[in-house]
Amino acid sequence: MRFAEIHGNDGVKRALAGMVDSGKIPHAILFHEDDGCGAVPMCVSFLQYLFCRNRSEGDSCGACAECNKIAKLIHPDIHFVYPVTGGSIIPSSAKPTALSYVKQWRELVLGNPYFTERDLHEALGIEGKSSLISVAEAREILGRLSFHSLEGGWRAVVMYLPEKMNAEAANRLLKSIVNTHGEVVGIRVRSIGTLHEGGLGLAVPIGSAKSIVEQLIENGFIPGQPTLSFKSLPMPSAARAYYGLPAGAFVESVDPGGAAERAGIMVGVITGIDAVEVSSFEELDSYVKNTHRAGDVVTLRVYRANLSREVKEFYLELTLDEIRR
Repeated sequence: MRFAEIHGNDGVKRALAGMVDSGKIPHAILFHEDDGCGAVPMCVSFLQYLFCRNRSEGDSCGACAECNKIAKLIHPDIHFVYPVTGGSIIPSSAKPTALSYVKQWRELVLGNPYFTERDLHEALGIEGKSSLISVAEAREILGRLSFHSLEGGWRAVVMYLPEKMNAEAANRLLKSIVNTHGEVVGIRVRSIGTLHEGGLGLAVPIGSAKSIVEQLIENGFIPGQPTLSFKSLPMPSAARAYYGLPAGAFVESVDPGGAAERAGIMVGVITGIDAVEVSSFEELDSYVKNTHRAGDVVTLRVYRANLSREVKEFYLELTLDEIRR
């Protein structure tokens, strides 16, 4: 994710880019946010700028190997920590840590970067339960940090809701993940109003709202907001089973001359975009709008069935259109 993909909070973006440009990276950065106001995508954008090999004009290139790995949340030198517990996906007996839920974490952040703590619990299958960052989590992270950087550059630990650590985990982890020699940068995302225990603090307000309203007033639409240019309806499970199609975003029709038609998309089911699986149109649409801009090229995995119920799989490249209302 690039800074350009985040609406608003321009002052925060300039401050983060300025740290990197000046070479003065704090040993720890603390982002304060109201729940769901975008501190996590801001963190990812900052790390992408820090790791990028071709950064320019205050933003990452979005194309180098480092940017591609970070955009997919698969960079081996960036570790994410967040509160977990056992639930419907992983039982408590398995003593899960954040790494146990890495697949669900990536799907959540890529599909809805402005997620809330409640969204996280739903994604991990732990609704209605009390989650925490445990001592086992602290040991696991410290074990990973005991090795040198796998890519030969920076390493980072991003902690979402560090206030959910118990005392022993906090004592082990908070002081250990910061490195005054600049080898490791610790980033924490916590709710506004909780204790600030050290490091540079940045507030991330709901900056997107003001920016979006201003653009709607001026243009009648949000410049750069992407669309796939097709219409979707829920596909009845009986029809999907009859044709042997997987769950996904059902393409009912495409807009004449739009992105989907140009890409050769017809009636069928889209089950993935780039490296991300989707099981509904809502997931697909949310991912596109939160991670891409008009003009970006994406790869869609599409399934189609003919009258003989023969199912074929296709990979199609699509250049996103701009929403104009």
